[in-house]
Amino acid sequence: MKTVLVFDDLRVFVVAAKLGSLSKAAEYLEIAQPALSRRLKRLELRIGAELMTRSARGVFLTNHGSRLFSQVHRLVDGVTEVERNFALQVGLQASDHRS
Repeated sequence: MKTVLVFDDLRVFVVAAKLGSLSKAAEYLEIAQPALSRRLKRLELRIGAELMTRSARGVFLTNHGSRLFSQVHRLVDGVTEVERNFALQVGLQASDHRS
């Protein structure tokens, strides 16, 4: 059976790993923490492994999580940059049309 990964789940994973906190990641991504937790759980189920350990001090990558992070963080960062650039370009074009 082929595993299909959802990009937004990977983005949630990368942001949570970078920030070391589910609450900070939820705030940064502007989503509710329970929704963020569900996305992480869905990713773990699709991968078939626990990716993070959760504690009162934050979240920490497991060995599987570290491997996944090393493979996907540049992809997530790159797509995020493309989204930002595109939004900026569209915004500039829209303001040019209004002038």
